[in-house]
Amino acid sequence: MIDLIELWVDTHPFFSCLCIGGLIGLMSGIDDLSRTNTK
Repeated sequence: MIDLIELWVDTHPFFSCLCIGGLIGLMSGIDDLSRTNTK
């Protein structure tokens, strides 16, 4: 499984960066939402 991911990263560097950035953005967005809900 890890080999497949590494192969994907090697062949699609831009797309993998986009995916990782999207995931991080999504996580921080959820984090912000949970913070505002608890206030």
